[in-house]
Amino acid sequence: MAAVVALGLVVIATFLVVYLVNEPNRRAEAAAYMQEVSIERGTKLYVQYCITCHGPEGKGGKTGPNYIGAPLDLAVNTTTDPIKGEKRAEQLKETIINGRGELPRKMPAWGAENNGPLNSEQVDDLVHMIRHGDWQKVHEEALKHYKGNIPTPTPLPSADAASE
Repeated sequence: MAAVVALGLVVIATFLVVYLVNEPNRRAEAAAYMQEVSIERGTKLYVQYCITCHGPEGKGGKTGPNYIGAPLDLAVNTTTDPIKGEKRAEQLKETIINGRGELPRKMPAWGAENNGPLNSEQVDDLVHMIRHGDWQKVHEEALKHYKGNIPTPTPLPSADAASE
């Protein structure tokens, strides 16, 4: 009987060691999956809320004068430097939540805390998409969402309208 108990303990210990050795891989896979899901949600949010100002490739005003949004396809947004990346993520989050700028290129506040439509998880999803997403996938999602007719940019107000 003691031999059976000892054998059982050895089997349990072996499984425990194998599990613990694999734990970092399991966590990394789970984190990668969660980021992928967040980027997918962020892509859908971008298409819904951001595309008319920033464009389907995130180029904003670089695309043409009618895209009034700042370019998002910048190297600073995709930096792999952990310190710069975290700082940039916070800047993006702050801008999405609170808006910024002055007319005619004013970005509205999108955060729920400023009566916008996006909760904190949705803001995080947008930030993940901007920092780690694929602009080609954004373009494809826009084509699908808008049935091939991606909306034209929001026109800039005329000088007369901006001064009123």
